[in-house]
Amino acid sequence: MPTIKQNLVASKLVENGGNLGKAMIAAGYSPATAKTPQKLTKSKGWKDLMDTIFPDEVLLNTHRQLLDVSDANVVIRVLDLAYKLKGRYKDGTTLYQQINLPTPIYSGKAKDSI
Repeated sequence: MPTIKQNLVASKLVENGGNLGKAMIAAGYSPATAKTPQKLTKSKGWKDLMDTIFPDEVLLNTHRQLLDVSDANVVIRVLDLAYKLKGRYKDGTTLYQQINLPTPIYSGKAKDSI
């Protein structure tokens, strides 16, 4: 069962543009703990919370819908964040690399992760 702080971090993620460390600080975690967000993301409470917020069925359906979208960059970015938050990338890759898409270019520079 997620703690109050874990729930607060999840809600602060949107306000902090998906930056987990900033969301942790905003939720009351110490800066030292926020520097190692794995302490949060590997906890059972966080995993339960992510399963509630991002059920695998919803992620899979969204992934399926990408097959019919001509410009899927925004959807992929959202899915990428959801998969990261759920700890689905064991080897540090991004969704773009997982589904073999070219990495989008922002501000003139290619980014390896979103």
